[in-house]
Amino acid sequence: MSNLTPTSFNFIGESTELNGDLVIKGDTHIHGKIKGNITGDSSKTLIIEYTGQVEGDITGINVIIQGQLLGNIINGLKVEANSNARIKGSISSKKLEITPGAKIIGEIKSSQLN
Repeated sequence: MSNLTPTSFNFIGESTELNGDLVIKGDTHIHGKIKGNITGDSSKTLIIEYTGQVEGDITGINVIIQGQLLGNIINGLKVEANSNARIKGSISSKKLEITPGAKIIGEIKSSQLN
């Protein structure tokens, strides 16, 4: 029996629209639209791809934003906003990287995680 732990990868396609809260258990790429809050395991990463749109709060996970977020990031471990990112909402994160060109409307604050 192998000691390898299977990894989980989630993909939400460009033509997919999801209405409701989402709990991610593996790294997740969003190319479509989500209306709802997203939470997950702190060791996982949520990537909002260039065509992706999220309308809701994201709590307690790593986030890479290449698309659009209308909502808050709460207790993010690491947040990256690339040059195409469009964010309207507050960001509370231990680590934050913003690439020139990213558009952010909202409050940014450093959070202290235990």
